[in-house]
Amino acid sequence: MAVGEMATTLAHELNQPLGAVTNVLRGLKARLSAAIANPQPGALPPLGQGVQLALDQVQYAARIIGRIRDYTQSRQPRRERVDLHALLHNSLTLLDWDLGRHGVQLSIDLAAGIGADSDDATAVAGDGVMLQQVMVNLLRNAIDAMSVTPAGQRRLDIGSRIDAAAGQIEITIADTGCGIGDDGAAQLFMPFYSTKPTGMGIGLNICRSLIELHQGRLWFTPNAGRGCTFHVALPLAQGDEARRLPRFLDAESAVS
Repeated sequence: MAVGEMATTLAHELNQPLGAVTNVLRGLKARLSAAIANPQPGALPPLGQGVQLALDQVQYAARIIGRIRDYTQSRQPRRERVDLHALLHNSLTLLDWDLGRHGVQLSIDLAAGIGADSDDATAVAGDGVMLQQVMVNLLRNAIDAMSVTPAGQRRLDIGSRIDAAAGQIEITIADTGCGIGDDGAAQLFMPFYSTKPTGMGIGLNICRSLIELHQGRLWFTPNAGRGCTFHVALPLAQGDEARRLPRFLDAESAVS
């Protein structure tokens, strides 16, 4: 990875959690001012939740820096057992403030067997921080795409499907946003192409690179109504070696 490419990647990936921290702190400042001006019972718990969310974002940014540093030294992603159910919920927690601020309705329909008590056959072996970067990017893109959608029609549908025959799991993230035209579809995963006026145009390019690094695939399909669906397919972890790998979120919690 060249120095310029590394700097651009860091700028893009850190901009998201730092921007989220800024929004959370601004919201906390407004709530705190209101609480001081007009004290109400039960006002402190939401403030505490906001502080925790800001801390989560800072820790997420630190994990990104750490993994990019590790990867530049070893040129190999870390291998962990990644519970995609927990990973998705953790990513949604990071974006909870944005979901609420934009009034997005959330629907989650994950395949049976994925979760804290899942069988080894449904686990993914890979670098949890890298895979979380992908999920956070795709979820945030979906939220941003719905900024032009009328309030009350902003819906985010998250699903998963296990294909035992192919030995893979597929995650789907569907929105009711502006969609992607034919011209945009042809360039969507190219570096420095963005549909956002202020976008850097490397988010989806990074996402696809990270998924391909894990021998997976990333693509999108247009929805019948409005918006589009992004698909992430990853190979299932198999064998005794995969079962002995450390769990991603457990390992991260131990060092947080």
